[in-house]
Amino acid sequence: MSQLRPLLSVIDQYRLDLQTLAVLRGEVLNLSIILTAIQEEVGAYDYEELQQRVLLLETRLHACMNKLGCGRLTGVSNPITVRASGSRFGSWMTDAMIPSSDSRVSVFVRLGGSR
Repeated sequence: MSQLRPLLSVIDQYRLDLQTLAVLRGEVLNLSIILTAIQEEVGAYDYEELQQRVLLLETRLHACMNKLGCGRLTGVSNPITVRASGSRFGSWMTDAMIPSSDSRVSVFVRLGGSR
């Protein structure tokens, strides 16, 4: 019987370790469920899929830049004054070369007084 006493403490330690492992297993399972839900919500992409998306977006960006003349001077024209509020407030102007469907307006403000 005296020889079994050290084994009892080892068995008790194993029992505690098993309880700890059971708790950890439950936490890992819960974490796995949460991560799966996040992955489904966000969308899972592996490296190749992300690389393909980057290439697609770069291609679309370059196509857009070429289409719009982005970063290039496309033309110079005389401005048309749509509304002049006087020299104190500046003028609202549109570009005569752009289509009439484009409603962008430029404002030129004169700073300082006339002397």
